[in-house]
Amino acid sequence: MLDEGRAGEEREVEFTVRNIGNSPARIVGANYTCACVLTDRLPVSIPGNDTRKLKLKARYQASGNLFQTINYYTDCLTQPILQIQVKGKLVK
Repeated sequence: MLDEGRAGEEREVEFTVRNIGNSPARIVGANYTCACVLTDRLPVSIPGNDTRKLKLKARYQASGNLFQTINYYTDCLTQPILQIQVKGKLVK
């Protein structure tokens, strides 16, 4: 969840992705439906049993609260998609 924001303001979100497997995994891409979201540089490699921090930026639009689902695509056959949701409240 993001802080409250005004139209046009941008917020950065940092989150941790954990690879619970023994083999390295890669996040190779992302998909989202709004130009108000920008993901960090990809691809990202995560060694087995390790973590990596990812960042994304979200910009508040002129109307409505911010709510976006971001799909991160991996090279892992058992979990090809990691999905996160970003929410924020627009204030005037």
